[in-house]
Amino acid sequence: MFASLDGWTTAYERYGRRRSYAAVKAFHAHVRACVEGHGGLVVKTEGETVMATFPSAEAGVRAAADLQGRMADLRAAAPLGRLFRARVGLSWGRVIREERGGELDYFGNTVNAAARMMKLSGDGEALIAGSAADEPGVAALLEGAARETARLKGFDAGVPVLRLKPAPRPRDAKASARLRETAWEARRAIVPAPDER
Repeated sequence: MFASLDGWTTAYERYGRRRSYAAVKAFHAHVRACVEGHGGLVVKTEGETVMATFPSAEAGVRAAADLQGRMADLRAAAPLGRLFRARVGLSWGRVIREERGGELDYFGNTVNAAARMMKLSGDGEALIAGSAADEPGVAALLEGAARETARLKGFDAGVPVLRLKPAPRPRDAKASARLRETAWEARRAIVPAPDER
């Protein structure tokens, strides 16, 4: 799974590096909580993008639905939260796992598909590969999701996908408080420039 904040490149210039960075760190914490809450593992973060892996397709779909469905927790807690638009792509299949010097990474077309699907997902959506939809326990989670064929860069054939748009969940005050603390810790870690607040 890949998850990212959409259109965040301009935030640093418009709103300052401290608030923008704090917002990204809160997003990372939100994704991590959703991933780990379903038995997954955050593999790495790159800028505002997070890569994660799961023990089952069902766990991945549940985490993707939580991530998008619980954005109210994050929007209420993070600086610039009102600007957040998250994209999520989830693929399922064989990967190449590499562990080097204590660092873990994954490679292969399953990974590539998830990254490219993330870029095609809309705000509040998770684009789920058809390969995940066929796994045990997933069909009921994707009931009502729109099916289509996506053209992904680097893939000769179209890839069957489903657009999952989870319903917003009620805000969790404790989750928001944890995310708010993460954001403030990140903001305090950066010494402000003379023209920053």
